[in-house]
Amino acid sequence: MSDRRIVLGLFLLAFGLVVAVHLVAPSSSVEATDYDEWYRPIAEAIRAGDGLSLDGQPAVRYPPGYPALLAALSTLPLAEGATNAIVNAVSLGAVASLLFLVVRRLADRRTAAVCGLAVTTYPLFLVLAAAPGPDLPFMALVVAAVLALLHALEGRLWWAVACGALVGGAGLLRPAAAGLGLVLAGLGIVWRRDRRGLALAAVLLVTSIAVVLPWEVWVYQQTEQVVVLGTVGPPTVASGLTIVGRDEADGREFPVPEAVDELGRRALARKADLQDTRGLVRFLGDELQRNVDGVVMLVVVKGVRSWFGTDSMRHEGVVALIQLPYLALAVVGLWSGRHRRLLGLSLTMAAYFWLTTIVAVSIVRYLLPGMAFVLVLTAIGLVRILPVGRVAGRA
Repeated sequence: MSDRRIVLGLFLLAFGLVVAVHLVAPSSSVEATDYDEWYRPIAEAIRAGDGLSLDGQPAVRYPPGYPALLAALSTLPLAEGATNAIVNAVSLGAVASLLFLVVRRLADRRTAAVCGLAVTTYPLFLVLAAAPGPDLPFMALVVAAVLALLHALEGRLWWAVACGALVGGAGLLRPAAAGLGLVLAGLGIVWRRDRRGLALAAVLLVTSIAVVLPWEVWVYQQTEQVVVLGTVGPPTVASGLTIVGRDEADGREFPVPEAVDELGRRALARKADLQDTRGLVRFLGDELQRNVDGVVMLVVVKGVRSWFGTDSMRHEGVVALIQLPYLALAVVGLWSGRHRRLLGLSLTMAAYFWLTTIVAVSIVRYLLPGMAFVLVLTAIGLVRILPVGRVAGRA
């Protein structure tokens, strides 16, 4: 089977599965996002000619990409639910197809096909696809940026422009892309190790900045503050400090060490002071002096919980059980040592999104872009231990 047919098959399979999920699982059954409180009202304001605003105020908490996308798609003669389903279906199809092409450039067709199938059928991606939100479009742009980087490494500098534009586009969907350009530029320098690599990195970074700069300038004009892809950063980090092991609304708890619990209580008491970078730095500096064990254990707890945590603290055991076989196979893939450049790429991308999740709120939804690259390791491990996918052929 040719690569083109596999790409088309993966896209259609993912599209069909997402549509099926929307038919059998209404979005109201999925954990809430900021769609109703933020994205949809801003999209409606854009359509009404009021620009990026919410309740008459400039909407600067999150980047503008997803509300702008919703506003553009609202011109289609489709119901809102159908439009959201199509966006997520196309996005997951793009993630699976593009990740197949990424793996195919660095490994054999069999591993790439298994990776594409793993992405298409991964339960947490399908759950994510049941509700509207920027996550899947964001993931599609991230994987597309990685593929563009691989093309750029072959000496085609205009691909570095494309990579930077995709990174900037991802940043306009989610603030988690704030450091992505630096990561990809670093990979380009390490892999090329020549002046061409430096030029590639520079073009990538300049282009990504150019894409988000109009938004940054507009935010500064509205707030007189320099912020990175929206004002949500410090409050999110503060939430990650204060909501460590409990949901105070109904008493659900995730047990944490006493030192971590004490840190969380102090952060909660000072939450009003933790809404900007200066307050966060001051608080963490104080904690490192008085409770260094608590800070270290907090990082460990957040790092572990990132793999299965949910906003509501519900179904976390189920999520952990889903994750275990994928992570076990990923360890096998990593241990195999096959396709070293692909291993390095996947580890770097997974580590980046793991770190951003630890810094923010440690829930698995924020980690899912990194899970796409963990699934690359899963595919390598599965091919290593089982004779799967032989019909796809070899490189």
